[in-house]
This record gives sequence, structure tokens and C-alpha cells, in this order.
Amino acid sequence: TESTRTLDPWTGIHTAAFKTASEPVTVTTCVHPRLDMVSIRVKSPLLHNRRLMVILDFPYADLNKSNAWVGDFGKPTVHHTRTVRIDRPGADILRTLDGTNYFVRLSWSADCSLTVPGAGSSDGRTVPAALLRQPDNGLHSFSLIPRHSDTLEFACALSPAPITEILPGMDDTIAAATARMKTFWESGGAIDLSGSRDPRWQELERRIVLSQYLMAVQSAGSFPCAENGLDGIDPWRSHFHMEMVWWHLAHYGLWNRWPLAQRALSCYRQFMPVARALAGQLDYRGLKWGKSVGPEGRTAPWKGNLVLLWKQPHPIFFAELEYRLNPTRETLDKWAEIVMGTADHMADYPVLDPATGIYSLNPVMPPSEQGTTRDTVFDLAYWRWGLDA
Repeated sequence: TESTRTLDPWTGIHTAAFKTASEPVTVTTCVHPRLDMVSIRVKSPLLHNRRLMVILDFPYADLNKSNAWVGDFGKPTVHHTRTVRIDRPGADILRTLDGTNYFVRLSWSADCSLTVPGAGSSDGRTVPAALLRQPDNGLHSFSLIPRHSDTLEFACALSPAPITEILPGMDDTIAAATARMKTFWESGGAIDLSGSRDPRWQELERRIVLSQYLMAVQSAGSFPCAENGLDGIDPWRSHFHMEMVWWHLAHYGLWNRWPLAQRALSCYRQFMPVARALAGQLDYRGLKWGKSVGPEGRTAPWKGNLVLLWKQPHPIFFAELEYRLNPTRETLDKWAEIVMGTADHMADYPVLDPATGIYSLNPVMPPSEQGTTRDTVFDLAYWRWGLDA
């Protein structure tokens, strides 16, 4: 009851509060800006007498777009969770899903007790923390229970390799996140609509600012975004959709926050060999950029991925954005091969009608992705702009 949730965009700190069993519970969550790690602080009188605990449950991967939970918790026997090391106070867990392995490092506040799964406390195997397997799902579920305290702090970090360094504490993570967000808001562009006579100016300004926060924390990564949404409901199998890269990254150039886009935009150079091979496979020149791809850049097998064209001029647009910000020879050299390869394919793709002497974009799928046709208005305009540039 009495539940509230607050996100502070100035610090990146999320706070949830509620009552259960007539007692208050406060949960503070913070993501570290440089590590793949989340820190959480739980405060409640219910923790002191062990009436409240934190459960960490590891699911199998889920491709069911109708499932609002992130992961499939109904297949406990097809993946593996193994505790590989326990220290004071923390644990390393190895996760295996089919051919994928990753490591999870847990650390927690010291005022807790630990019972190793499969061994009772009577054997002396206890350390200052609580990590208990749940009896109803003994394969992948753990519990953290504090000892004689109304506060529990823990961190969870993920990595493809074992994590050897000590994880930052909650206060250090909050300080790092706050510093990162302060730098973000005090650099780049801002907007002030208070001079407007339209009564909706404040709501519009609020949405613009909130959108900038969301883009900063969701889009400024090492690869383009997967189109899977915050609920993990993902009919697109976590692929990057190269026609959508523009929406995720172009705004950084307009707000003078270009460094936040550059890591993800490096995908074009990484994907060049695959783009050249795809163009050659279809008997075209240049670089044909895929639509629905993963980190290896390979196009998923759907006809729309080959005839939806409006992702093709994007690299030319990005090069133009960067050149406006940094009009140097270095910028030109950085983009030259990508831009010319992109344009070579764009020039080779149109089909000539001998009767009229007119070239057409054929076949092409419109941005609505409704069927395959020719000479869609948006694609023609963007194609013309790209070749002119």
C-alpha cells in the first residue's frame, strides 16, 4: 500500500517507497555510469526480524513478445547457475545459457549471515552475509537476508569474464552517477520555452528534458539500441534496426553532445565487410547496410530487411553532422570510405525504365513496412538528399 516511485534525472537515482504488513519499505536504486552494475539499498524495520528479504532469480532467455517478464522462469532445467566463489562479503556466479556464459558478481553489506546452498550453518560455512537458495526453485534463485539490521545494501555486476575488482559501495555508486549526470546537464544544449504564450509550454519543455535523460541513459552505448523497450518485450529478437539508428543518435549532434553518439556510430566501420559482402551477394556496388542485425552486422532473413531502404543514407547524414561540429581533414578521412561506399550502392540501386529514361527505386518497402512497392516519397527524398550531399 501507499506506493510511490520517484526518478531524479539530475542524479539518476530511483526511489520506491511502500508499506507492507503496515511497515514502511524504501528501495533506492542506482546504476553505475562506467560499470555494468546496479546498486540497491533497502530500508525497513521488516529486515531486522527477517520478515523481508531480497530474492535474485535467474531466468532462461525468452523470445515471447507477449510475456511482460524479462526472461522465462518456467524452464529451470535448460540453463545452469553455479556459485564459483564466495568471499567476505560477496559471491561470484557463473551463468550458462546454451552456448553463452557470463559472470555475475554480488556484493552486500557486512551485517548479514551466509548459508551456502546445500550446507547448513552447523558446518561452520558462514560469512558476513546471507545468500540462500530458495527451496521451491533450488537451481537459480538466491536470497539476501540481513542480520540484526534494518538496512540491506547490495550490488550486482555482470561481465563476460570473471570480475576480479572490488565493486563500489552504494555511496560511491551514487557519487559517480550524480557526477556523470551533473556533467551531462551542464554541457551541451538546453531549452527554455517559458517565453511562449501557449499554456502547454511547460509540459512540452518537461517532455523534451525527460527525453534527453532517457536518451542519455538508454542510447549512449557501445552499439546502437535494440528495439526491445524497457519491459524487454521484444518481437525483434534484440537486433539493431539500422533505419532506427538515426532517431537514437542524430540528436546528440544537434544538442552538442556528439561524444555520446560516437561509440555506437563505430558500428558502421565494424560492419563494412558485411555490408560490402551483402551488396556483392545481390550484385550491387558499394556498401549495402543491413536493417535488422546483431553485433556481427549480419542481416536477419526477412525480405523487408533487404528492400527497406531508408537506413541506407544514414551514414552520410551522420558524417555531415560530425563535419559541422568538427570541420577538419581528420573528420573527412574518418568517414570517407563509409560515405563513398554508401553512395556507390545508392547510385547503383535504382532501376532504369528504358521507355521513359527515368530511374526508380524498385523494389522498396515504405517506412510503414506495409508491403513492397516502388518510388516511396520518403525514400526518394532521402535518396536525393544523400546523393546530392
